[in-house]
This record gives sequence, C-alpha cells and structure tokens, in this order.
Amino acid sequence: MNISNKFRIEYIFSYMFIFLFFISCKSGNILIRKERVKGEIKNISDSKLIRSTEEKNIRFNTLFFKKFQANININGKTRSFKGNLFMRKDSVIIMSVLPVMGIELFRIKLVPDSIFILDRTHKKITVSNYDYLWKKFFVDINFNVIQSILLDQFFCYPSSDFDRNCIKKFKHYIRNDLYVLQSIKSGKYNRISKRNNYGDLIYHEFMIAPDIFKITKSNVYDYQNNTLLQIDYEDYIKLQEYVFPSVISFNGSRGNNDFSLKITFTDIEINGVSKISFRHSDKYKIEYTSK
Repeated sequence: MNISNKFRIEYIFSYMFIFLFFISCKSGNILIRKERVKGEIKNISDSKLIRSTEEKNIRFNTLFFKKFQANININGKTRSFKGNLFMRKDSVIIMSVLPVMGIELFRIKLVPDSIFILDRTHKKITVSNYDYLWKKFFVDINFNVIQSILLDQFFCYPSSDFDRNCIKKFKHYIRNDLYVLQSIKSGKYNRISKRNNYGDLIYHEFMIAPDIFKITKSNVYDYQNNTLLQIDYEDYIKLQEYVFPSVISFNGSRGNNDFSLKITFTDIEINGVSKISFRHSDKYKIEYTSK
C-alpha cells in the first residue's frame, strides 16, 4: 500500500469513526423542564433508575434515517456532509456519505465483527475490525457500543466490559436537576480527584432527565489514554410512541487533538420497507487493514 492510499484509508476511518457517535432526527420538539423546586426530584434506587430508563428505549427491528445534515470540526478544520443511515438491530449498520452537493463518496457497513468501507471514487472496499479503531484512535468501541450510542441508550466503556448487565454496577446521585449514573461512587471519584492520582481509571457517567427518563448526556474520561468523550442529546421529539433526541452533539479530545460534530436528521422510519444495501461491482478491489 503506497503512502497516499494509506493516508486516504486512515482519513476515511477517521471520518467514519467520528461520525458514528452522533445521530439525530427532526420533527416536533418535546421540552424538558429546566427549572424545578429544590427537592422536587424524587430519589429512587439505582435499579429503578436503570429500569425506568431502559423501558423508554425504542423497540424496533429496522430503523432508516432517511436524511441527515452534518458539520464536523477536526483540529480547526470544518467540513459539511449529508447522507442517510440504515440499521438492522444487533446485525448491521449501513451509512451512505455524500458531499453537500454531489454523488455518493463512501458507503460504510458495520457488522458485529467487521467494518467495510466502499470507496466509490477509487473503486475499492477496505475491510477491517474494531481493533483497528483502538490502534489508530485509542478509543475502545465495538458494534454494540456504536449501536447503543446511536439509539441514546446505556453502554459500557471500554467495549470489552460491554454486556447486558454491565450497567447494573453503576451508582447514581442527583445533580443539577438530573439523575447522574456513574461507573464508580462519587465519593471514591472525589478522593481520587483530590489526590490527582487517576492512574488507568476510566470514569463514565450518564445524565438522565427525570421528566422523560432519557439520557441527555454521556461523558467518558479515559485517563490512561488521555481521552475525553462527551455526547449530548438535545431537542427531544415524539417518534410514534417513543421520545427520541433530534440533535446529538459530540466533543472529544485525545492529547492535543480535538474534534466536534453536530448532526440533524429530518426523517426516521421505524420497521419500514426502506433500506440501504451494500451491493458493489465485482471489479472493486478489496483491501484488508486488520492484518
């Protein structure tokens, strides 16, 4: 692989990786109350908070995000793009990426064990696994984590800790009119913070709105790798019987590098007939980057 092709592949993975953390839709807004009487929020058990939030998860077999507009900033360089996205639960995520004006540039397919990137311009398909993202970007994610983030649901970080019961270990308290569910008790975290001795600590927290029991913010602090991820869910809308964020913003940093992205979707179809395929000509060259 020559230098120019290697650079392009890494750029495509960067583009794909940063995008996949942020999804939204646009319809009618549901307001979350910003001001409450002190003490109005009822303190509940950790298990009830987790159960109440998970009960609000969208139930589906397929989701089709028909159109999105996005703006991304990487180390001060801003780009805009558009596209659409198809998801089959626990099976596949396919995304089509286009410039603001123009034909499709890339088509990206995620399955539980692999990533495929179809490059229309160079007539090739790049195949990798999720370890590649860790080696290049020091962010430990897999298919399940990406799917959960797109759906405004709980996830555990790093992805090696991800299972259906991982959130049961989290503890919560009330802060700024929100439930805050965190990976370690606040007292322990405060003691570590005062000593400034974080070591290999990974601290993860979710902020949950008590009005609708939806996650409004997720923060991950990976001190060992000097990585910060902040995901904000905003402008909730009614999607059939569900409440879903219409804007998702992301801010992140690793060392001296930083990036941000904001995306808006204009339409979502639940369990419909529309989908995106990953068909391609036999003339496309296949390259493997995971080896």
